[in-house]
Amino acid sequence: MTLAFYHLFWAVHLEPFDYILQGLGLVLTVVFASLVSTENATYSWYLVFLPLLAANALSAYFQTIVVFRLLVRSEVSTRSAIKRGVWILIFYSLLTTFEALLANHLETGNTSLAESLSPLIVLVVAIIVRFIGGLLE
Repeated sequence: MTLAFYHLFWAVHLEPFDYILQGLGLVLTVVFASLVSTENATYSWYLVFLPLLAANALSAYFQTIVVFRLLVRSEVSTRSAIKRGVWILIFYSLLTTFEALLANHLETGNTSLAESLSPLIVLVVAIIVRFIGGLLE
């Protein structure tokens, strides 16, 4: 089981700080969602998902700094730095799109759940392709 988690972390290619930040955002989102469900308050679902969206923005910011530092360093090839930057762009754009569509689905109910989950499905396929590509290298 530990080996599987290690390979999953390797395939996603994020830093441990990003996992901590995303976990904190998830905990705060669950707390906000429990507040919305227990009270008769009129909180917006966009406000509930705000910690996750903020965690995505902070993680993308820090990963961008890492990519620029990799580009400046001469020990790391430019190709690997650009590859990492493109992966971070794809990962966080799909994750943020999923969270925004899910909040929109919960807020209005106009979209189907399949439309809301489609970026997550594409993200899982991208992770699988990246994992298989990493095994072949």
